[in-house]
Amino acid sequence: MSQETVLREYRARRAREAAKALKKYGLLGQMLGGDPDRDVFDYAINEETGLGRYAEMMEYRIRGMGLPETLLEEALSVCRQVAASASRHAIDIINVRQKLLRRGIVLGKPEAV
Repeated sequence: MSQETVLREYRARRAREAAKALKKYGLLGQMLGGDPDRDVFDYAINEETGLGRYAEMMEYRIRGMGLPETLLEEALSVCRQVAASASRHAIDIINVRQKLLRRGIVLGKPEAV
């Protein structure tokens, strides 16, 4: 697949996500820093842990597709990289968030559970 095709799909998905955020959070969700009353670190941690879960789901589904070995290994490798990256980033964000909280910095309301 061409890089242009991949980038076009990526941009279209980013635009859809921006539209969903506008609908869900209003104009505050479109601000560069998001809603200043919300804990952006808490949101980011949830997104990263969710991304790790998606990577696990993808790996499970890919294994059941009967792909040729070379394509299977490539697809599984991407899933594992996504899971590892999401885990590392979540841990790093949690670390920074905990440091900010220990210093008494108000981060805002966490995401509703």
